[in-house]
Amino acid sequence: MKEIAKRTIVLEESAGNYKKGNQYLAERVLFTLNAFFPMNRFLILVFNDGGDIAYRADHSDSVEYGKKNVVIYITISGNSFLGSRDCYGNITNEFKSCYPQMTNLLSRIGDVCGTEGGYNSESVGLRAVVKNMEFGVASSLPSYALKDELFGCDNSTAKRWRVLIALFQD
Repeated sequence: MKEIAKRTIVLEESAGNYKKGNQYLAERVLFTLNAFFPMNRFLILVFNDGGDIAYRADHSDSVEYGKKNVVIYITISGNSFLGSRDCYGNITNEFKSCYPQMTNLLSRIGDVCGTEGGYNSESVGLRAVVKNMEFGVASSLPSYALKDELFGCDNSTAKRWRVLIALFQD
């Protein structure tokens, strides 16, 4: 899967499609992986830099090409996922200062989003706190297994972050 994702990025670069942005690239990687692996579901993240991402290594892969980072989260086509996508509550205050503690926030989300009352970060397949600049997300996961939120700070409209979680499959 890693090699297919890399080849897709290389092909899009040679076709001049880098200028279309990371959202376009994420959608192209998802399209290509779905063609090769129709019995799987994916979450694709494409970004340049500026965030913290934690994911289960046994169900994820990542590749770096040029200045592009691609993270692939993989599940099978089932419908049973652990935990709840509404697990971490209101975290708006974490972003008011324009300098959130991304690593601490990532750990906190992992601690509270587990099954059976939390403290099982393994039930969150992927969690990310990233700057929203040039961040692409494409997914074939069901909506109840994925949460993607946008947060801004009080002092700057240009500084925005995305918080994203994907639940782990049961």
